[in-house]
Amino acid sequence: MAWRSLLLLASLLPFAAARAEVPRPTVIVVDASGSMSAAIGGVPRLDAARGVLGEMLAHWPAAAPVGLVAYGHRRSSDCGDIEVLSPISPPDTAALGRRLATLRARGKTPLAASLQQAAGMLQAAGGGGTIILVTDGIETCHPDPCGVAAALRAADAALSIRVIGFAVEAKDEQQLSCIASAGGGDYRTAADADSLLATLDTAARAATAPAPEPEPAPVRVEPAPAEAPPPVPVPEPVKTARVGIVAIVPGEGPISDLALDWRVAGGEGPEPFRYEGRTSLVELTVPAGRYAIDAAIGNVQAHRDVELSGEAARIEVPLAAGRLKAQAVPYQGAEPIGEGLRWTLTPLDGQAAVEMPAVAKPALLLAAGRYRLAVEHQGRRSDQEVTVAAGHPLDLAVSLRLGELKLSAALTEDGEPLTDWRGLAWRALAPDGTAAAEAMQEAAPLFTLPSGRYRVELAVAGTTVLRDVEVEEGAQREARIVVPTGSRILAAALGPGADPFTDWRDTSWTVTAVDAIGIAPGTALMQDQPVANPTVPLLPGRWHVAVKSGLATAERDLLVAPDTEETVRLDLLAGRLGVSARPEEGAPPPVNIVFEFYPVAADGSLGPAAFSGGSSESVETILPVGRWHVSAVAEDNRRAEATVDLAAGTEKLLEMTLTDGQ
Repeated sequence: MAWRSLLLLASLLPFAAARAEVPRPTVIVVDASGSMSAAIGGVPRLDAARGVLGEMLAHWPAAAPVGLVAYGHRRSSDCGDIEVLSPISPPDTAALGRRLATLRARGKTPLAASLQQAAGMLQAAGGGGTIILVTDGIETCHPDPCGVAAALRAADAALSIRVIGFAVEAKDEQQLSCIASAGGGDYRTAADADSLLATLDTAARAATAPAPEPEPAPVRVEPAPAEAPPPVPVPEPVKTARVGIVAIVPGEGPISDLALDWRVAGGEGPEPFRYEGRTSLVELTVPAGRYAIDAAIGNVQAHRDVELSGEAARIEVPLAAGRLKAQAVPYQGAEPIGEGLRWTLTPLDGQAAVEMPAVAKPALLLAAGRYRLAVEHQGRRSDQEVTVAAGHPLDLAVSLRLGELKLSAALTEDGEPLTDWRGLAWRALAPDGTAAAEAMQEAAPLFTLPSGRYRVELAVAGTTVLRDVEVEEGAQREARIVVPTGSRILAAALGPGADPFTDWRDTSWTVTAVDAIGIAPGTALMQDQPVANPTVPLLPGRWHVAVKSGLATAERDLLVAPDTEETVRLDLLAGRLGVSARPEEGAPPPVNIVFEFYPVAADGSLGPAAFSGGSSESVETILPVGRWHVSAVAEDNRRAEATVDLAAGTEKLLEMTLTDGQ
């Protein structure tokens, strides 16, 4: 860093004395927009630029006045964030360094307005001088910074604008070069801190170079007296004056926030005066004469002929136009939609076409008359006719007139809604039959729709259920669709040919979803419910049904179609066995008997006890078909045993006598 400072000092010293004779003011404009936070050489661009500027200003000639302006350092989205850090004055290195240190890269890039600010400072200091603009990007606020630079140069021929593009992209260089060329200066690039120092050195040398000394008057040798020639007529000097030209909207006043395309032509003299540029305010020094002034913006055009006498003047060009601001809302009273909008504006009274900007809240100046304003967002569209009139600005909130439709499905109108999405397909149909919204595999979709009447369609297992609903703007409507079910009457019996059970104590049922519409697999609709012949409404799909009776079970899968009713019978392949144990004749009756049933294997061996129950005399249960060994043991150890064969659908009563086990 030290060698850079020595190089800069050496380059500026030879000019210090000369500049002291004829100091020329300079204003340095520093970019502190958000993009200056990007890194270059491992540090933010703003930090690199701040360090280089500090070095340069530390060696700035004391006799050369300098001012400092920055933009974009205080607010993130404000085109007016421009601040004079230091007015034009002899350089105060410490103060300038402190002001540079406060900058933070935050906001936009208002090049045109910053140049106007700097030019105003130079004009107040006597006119002329140099603006050095250091920026890493192009204008983000004004439509034509190049036109502004040309206007500033036309207003003050002694002004020059030098532009330094710091780490700029190639596509941005055309605009920056145009600004420098139109402003009577030059454009240079700097890819890093070292090249920025060298480029600033060149700009500073040019800015602080002394004004050229006037040529010495030639020595005139008086000739010998001779006869005086006839007097030569001296033409009258052409009168010039400073004029300002501004467009006005009747009832609103001058337009200062928009750039217009201007053409000014006319004047007296050997060559006609011509000016073309884009700006909000045109300031020119023009010769006296008659002028034609044309202004245009969007689809608005205006013309005015004026006669200028060479006196300072302010010229107003009236526009037959009005302002239109628009924003879109989902429904009246809602917050505006911030993105994804597409606007169109169709003239209805022969005005020129207008291209709407792709922004959330367009603001335009339009030729007076009627228009059709339309907005689209996520497939929803709304339009309305508007009338633009001079002096009557429009600020519109265009409503998409949306409401919400919350759907659910259930087995009954007042039943619990289904929570599983399987097999559900929803559509909301507009009156013309087109699908306004669709949802697949959702249990409870939420549709956002323009207000109006719709037919909701739920497709489930090949069946379509319909319901008409009304959507209201700004409201949420709930609608429930009752899903068509299949009804199944469940019955169980001991075996083929046997009568079904009619006593609820004989059976308990479990019904579980396997792959059914609107219900998760494994969900039990019934779980061990003791009922003889239940009638069960089932959603379309596959279900598993199981019945248990005593020690016997049976199960099967069912395929259920909508709007069907069937009886489903499960045969247990079991028998009912009743067992009693009585004492021998004359013996006292037992108080409690423990009965146990053992399955008998083919080899005659007994398996573990499958049933055990206590009673004072008898028990009864249902057992799978096969051979069973039954034992009864009283509390005093009197016993009885027997073996019995059970066939499917049979009912048997086994009577045993308790004897002394000893």
